[in-house]
Amino acid sequence: MLDISKLNQCYGQSHTLRDLYLSIAPRACVSLIGRNGVGKTTLLKCIMGLLSLDSGKIIYDDTDLAGEPAYARVPMRIGYVPQGRLIFPLLTVEENLLVGLGALSGDEQYLPDLIFEVFPVLKNMLKRRGGDLSGGQQQQLAIARALAIRPRLLLLDEPTEGIQPNLVQEIAEIVIHLNREIGLTVLVVEQKLPFVRRVASDFHIMTKGTIVAGGKMEELSESIIAEHLSL
Repeated sequence: MLDISKLNQCYGQSHTLRDLYLSIAPRACVSLIGRNGVGKTTLLKCIMGLLSLDSGKIIYDDTDLAGEPAYARVPMRIGYVPQGRLIFPLLTVEENLLVGLGALSGDEQYLPDLIFEVFPVLKNMLKRRGGDLSGGQQQQLAIARALAIRPRLLLLDEPTEGIQPNLVQEIAEIVIHLNREIGLTVLVVEQKLPFVRRVASDFHIMTKGTIVAGGKMEELSESIIAEHLSL
């Protein structure tokens, strides 16, 4: 579904992504892990067209995303939940959910039932402003907003950041449901290894802008963690 090859990206004199390769199969749930500042969020922004590439390819269903504008991701069914949620605090919950639908064709500009099946609490909050929600509710809203476009690929950037432990478990169950029962392909950037081990089928570890290790989740050993993730 997604094949990235020889990807390079620079911020000024800083070479952020270096000849990066990454492949994600349909219906997989892949975790991208690594220390802070190694380029994980930058990679997601490149996939979404929010940052330009210096070289390389990002092939999604036979289309090179490097040549497509950012707004083309919605009709391609790529959903994105950015780090920090970035909901619109002055818009209502309903308005936040509707904001991405304008890029779809007219007969698709409606909220799918899946949103309220997964997040029933949001149905009772449609007229509340996003900024009035708790941190956990805002994270649910951010994920629901991405689901509104009925994505085939979902990118999650630190979905448990700043979330209470009980809600972390709830978000894990939601990701598992979306991946294993709905069939959504997921790429999740996350620091919490217990969360990663629970939801993901595969892992990739980033160091200094490139992938240095990867495999099935059961292959993520303590020796690999000590080599690439320990401080």
